[in-house]
Amino acid sequence: MRNVGEVNTLVGEISTASEEQSQGISEITKAMGQLDQVTHENAATSQQAAASAAALSAQSDSLMGVVTTLARVVRGGASGEETGAHASRTTARPATHAAPTATGGNVVQFKAAVLQPPAFSGGAPRLKRVVGSEVPAEDDSRFSDK
Repeated sequence: MRNVGEVNTLVGEISTASEEQSQGISEITKAMGQLDQVTHENAATSQQAAASAAALSAQSDSLMGVVTTLARVVRGGASGEETGAHASRTTARPATHAAPTATGGNVVQFKAAVLQPPAFSGGAPRLKRVVGSEVPAEDDSRFSDK
């Protein structure tokens, strides 16, 4: 009878250990589900970051075209012409801008839109060159704050 008691004790311990293992497996399964969810969220965030970077790049290209045109206008040239030593090495060009559209879920699709630089009617008037004695001195009274 003593052996029967020992067998019952061992069976009880095995049963307890099996329950603990079952709980451990459940916790591991839950943790893996959470990891999967976080992985999907990270993938969606990465896609959004890539889309934002592409849109920012397109906006940067468009802004570069506007700045180039503005620089030509400030130098006195017409918006469509480049002259002499002031000729720009970059030319204004339309940039494409990606605009997001919702499709449901974590997927974002983009439609390309073309941005045109603003049109200018003409250049700024050319200013006369000031040389030699025409340049005011640093201590000229006309420029004092008094």
